[in-house]
Amino acid sequence: MDFNEKLLVLCKERGISRSRVAEDIGLSRAAVTRWERGGVPYASTVKKIADYFSVPVSYFFGQAQPSEPQTVPVGDLITLRVVASVKAGYDGLMTEEYFSEQEQVPVSMLKGYPASECRLYTVRGDSMFPRILDGDKIIVHVQESVDSGDTAIIVINGDEGTVKRVEYVKGEDWLDLVPANPEYQRKHIEGAALEECHVYGRVIGLLRTM
Repeated sequence: MDFNEKLLVLCKERGISRSRVAEDIGLSRAAVTRWERGGVPYASTVKKIADYFSVPVSYFFGQAQPSEPQTVPVGDLITLRVVASVKAGYDGLMTEEYFSEQEQVPVSMLKGYPASECRLYTVRGDSMFPRILDGDKIIVHVQESVDSGDTAIIVINGDEGTVKRVEYVKGEDWLDLVPANPEYQRKHIEGAALEECHVYGRVIGLLRTM
């Protein structure tokens, strides 16, 4: 189910309309029309709606019912270390800081890559909402380049890595870092600034706690 369908389920359980929900959280009827047409609200609005119904934000982008856990066969499991942050050091070499925790993930989520080349990275912030939520863990294959359209961890100017979709045209001297959340703007990088832009790895999977 999409966002609007899940909202309808909650409204039906409460015996209220979507227009009433919009009014109660300070939105216009036009917002409901956008939802009916398949639009997804901003992250801040989804948070208000989730709080209104006392459900987690992940309900709208994860399980079908708030009280309906989903189980799937996971097969063999493998342990990965959880990365806290990634930065670029001297000569563009990546430095990783780790949490003390480790986590088991299905081997199938590594997409055939060896575990030694994969990391779990904890996401902070909502720039990739609703695809990736704050607190999600993403499985990253450590590699120095990605294809245009891939979602990756990119390090700019030695700062901590950011998760964005990467877009570029082969042979041209630029790339764009594209957020999924419309509240954020894409970042255009070109010319000499590309020398300070480093790919840490490509996102190949996602773990979410409901």
